[in-house]
Amino acid sequence: MATSRGLLAPLIAFLLLLLLTTPASALSASGQRVLVVTSSSGEAAHYSALSSHLEGRGFSVAHRTAQGGDAAQKLTEFDERRFDHIVFLADDVKKPSDDLSPQSLVEFNKAGGNIVFAYSPQRSDWLRDLAREFSLELAPSGQKLVDHFHPAKDGSIELRGTALVENNVVWDAETLQEVKRENAILLKDASPHLVGNNPLAFPLLRPDSTSYVGGEDGMPAWLGTERSLSLASAFQLRDSSARVAFVGSKHLLSDASLLSSRATSALIHSLTSWTFQERSVLRLERRSHYRVREGPADVRESYEEPEEGGEAKIYRIKDNVRYSIDVAQHDPVRGWVPAPTNLDLQVSLNMIDPFITAKLVAEDASQFSSNAAQFPPPPQQSNSTTRYSTTLRLPDRLGVYTFRLNWFRHGWTYLDDVKDVAPIRAFNHDEGERFLPASWPYAAASFSTIVGFVVFVVLWLLGGDAEKGGKGE
Repeated sequence: MATSRGLLAPLIAFLLLLLLTTPASALSASGQRVLVVTSSSGEAAHYSALSSHLEGRGFSVAHRTAQGGDAAQKLTEFDERRFDHIVFLADDVKKPSDDLSPQSLVEFNKAGGNIVFAYSPQRSDWLRDLAREFSLELAPSGQKLVDHFHPAKDGSIELRGTALVENNVVWDAETLQEVKRENAILLKDASPHLVGNNPLAFPLLRPDSTSYVGGEDGMPAWLGTERSLSLASAFQLRDSSARVAFVGSKHLLSDASLLSSRATSALIHSLTSWTFQERSVLRLERRSHYRVREGPADVRESYEEPEEGGEAKIYRIKDNVRYSIDVAQHDPVRGWVPAPTNLDLQVSLNMIDPFITAKLVAEDASQFSSNAAQFPPPPQQSNSTTRYSTTLRLPDRLGVYTFRLNWFRHGWTYLDDVKDVAPIRAFNHDEGERFLPASWPYAAASFSTIVGFVVFVVLWLLGGDAEKGGKGE
């Protein structure tokens, strides 16, 4: 009895440890290490609510100043990231340390790190140059957002709920509901920016049309009616889908703002959840394509290996091909779950330019097991993915084609540069019909020429003998 208890105790401890660590490990798709960078050590006390909020969600939060920090707080070591996410609040530092220089921050982002920049009108000029790397043009230093129609106490302004861009991919339903309920977001020392033409950048929070951007002289530099003017914007890299957010108000992340308004707290929660890749993260688990046979009598191989023994499948012109992908979505609590079924995915068959573009439709996993007449049977689908598929007919032109999935939507992880080589050959000499209807006119012309020639020869021979006999007489 004592032996069995001794064996059960470690097992129970292991199960409890697994249950406790599983939610934390599934929190973010890219990691749980967060670095909060401030101008001075005393300034970090003004953002304790933000740090507590991140720690409550399972993140490991570290603090440092932009011009200091020990070896354990360096951004990278031996070309490896020590942190997965950065909250950069040191906008007024003239020159940050080498590992937090603009070049280092850009390389950190390219390596897969996510960054939230929050700045005030008194920011340094190097931050404006850094924002241009992400197709954002910050307002000149010292100029801030002014709105005489919606003033508030302490020099703040009330930003109406309609200014929030209703992007359900970035903002969750609770955030949209809270902002609509309070119908106002208090902003203090806000400095907007212009969003450029780069399609990877998009606005999240716009100022009211009654506001303008100006300095102490009162002359407006930008008007709130500017279509590209934004108070909070996002940028997502094409290759790694790493995310960057620019917030034009440091006060929005401070304790005074987060603890005074539920709408502001929900706003920052959604913004950090999206930027730190807790939500709206997609992953392509597998992709496949195969020839759809017409029935049991179609015994031709579904694909042929090339002579070099590669993996490229060789199809024949006019084949029906089934293309499918399995997509998973990251959930902060459950990990990888099936992706939504309403994604407007599409695949194209390219040879320099797209020849065919087909829409991918989400399918139910139960229909694969019930459809026993399909040749060949489709690949097995995982319970944590959603399968999107389509059937397309290959063009009547041989060549080397590629299946490409090129999907860009603001907020979602980009699914791009996914290619499968698909060579398409012509019919072999023994794969055509025995008698082609298209050849009947040519065959009839040939046989008619032969028959006409024989008849002509016969008539010419018979007619020539009669003519010779008449002259001899």
